[in-house]
Amino acid sequence: MQSAVEPRRVDRLWFPDGNLVLATDTALFRVYGGLLAQESPIFRDMLELAQPTNAEKMDDCPVVRLPDDGEDLEHFLKAIFDYKSNNEILFRQRWKPNV
Repeated sequence: MQSAVEPRRVDRLWFPDGNLVLATDTALFRVYGGLLAQESPIFRDMLELAQPTNAEKMDDCPVVRLPDDGEDLEHFLKAIFDYKSNNEILFRQRWKPNV
């Protein structure tokens, strides 16, 4: 069943110079395919496959449609591309004062 809501761009994970768009039912991400492939063997294998000439594109980037939940994919991509905020979270958790 199709979602009635249009997928939204996730600004923090929409890089103007990204070369790959990942799409779920609810979210769109424009990321760097090479970095994604470096960090994920699943994406590496998927991106090594030849793309058909009539493949879907958005902003001149190939689109990979995923069945994943948009929020779950956002957390996964933040771990790879938004490491600065992840480091802040880890720092707060690690150095939480004992009360």
